[in-house]
Amino acid sequence: MTPLPETNFEVGTPVEGDISSEGEEDEYSINLFAGRIYVFKTELMTLGDSTLTLLGTAGLTQLAFNDDFPDIPFVFLPESRLVFVPPVSGVYFVEVAGVEGGFDSPVGTYVLTATEVVAEPITVDSSAFDDISNAYEEDWFTVGLEGEVSYIIEAVAEGLNDTLLALMDTDGQTELAFNDDGCHLLAARMVITAPSSGAFFVTVFGISDSTGTYELSIIETVLDPPESIDLGSSVEGDISESCEQDRYLVDLVGGLTYTFEVAPMTLADSTLTVLDTNGLTQLNFADDPELIVFTAPASGTYTLVVAAYD
Repeated sequence: MTPLPETNFEVGTPVEGDISSEGEEDEYSINLFAGRIYVFKTELMTLGDSTLTLLGTAGLTQLAFNDDFPDIPFVFLPESRLVFVPPVSGVYFVEVAGVEGGFDSPVGTYVLTATEVVAEPITVDSSAFDDISNAYEEDWFTVGLEGEVSYIIEAVAEGLNDTLLALMDTDGQTELAFNDDGCHLLAARMVITAPSSGAFFVTVFGISDSTGTYELSIIETVLDPPESIDLGSSVEGDISESCEQDRYLVDLVGGLTYTFEVAPMTLADSTLTVLDTNGLTQLNFADDPELIVFTAPASGTYTLVVAAYD
């Protein structure tokens, strides 16, 4: 049996830690209340890379784990982050560890924080100006969406040098979609169809410790029905305006590996994205070259998204 942690920390109060030897884990206990949304983060000081593990009230069952956040292709961001909604009130346990065998030091110092989310309301077809004023800060918004209706969610950087966007389900814990750079450089943008009606959450981040202002907008839109594409075939498409996306449905068999490729003709630059069978969650992304080798995690109908990149 793993011994329970001796170090307690509180929501809203950062704690400094030190991984002094390889393989060491720092363990903490924290009191959480059922149904509230909590975000756990590491801010790395001299520690090169971290992992976060959340354990249940007995200190044994792993409830959540994260290594790198955000997990962006071709970008190494070694901080860790977890979102958790406790099913029951009680004392939970958090473990911080260094990553062995990586590019950076598995030992060193860090700051661990736990924050309770307070989401600001925003309505569809409106925008909100806000700012990331502190390093590693994130802003949460709540918005009512209608099931099977499509929306454009965009965070345009003003003073902030780059934006990230996440769409969270109505439970506040399940990430449905994530975006780094949309059709405009450094402005996160996602085009989604709500899976159901309800109050969803949108989270805006800066990259790592960047700060500054941004504008968040949520606009209802109408998407053209996606076109089906058969395996072993090709289709010609046309991106006729900025930020337009072409979507294709493809049936895949779980466990098999497939190759998808976009060959630009008159289009100057494009991106290719594979979405899960829910049509929301990004499973793979490619820019240059627009080539994806993908193993389907399960059998079903997946979505391929081709978009222009300004």
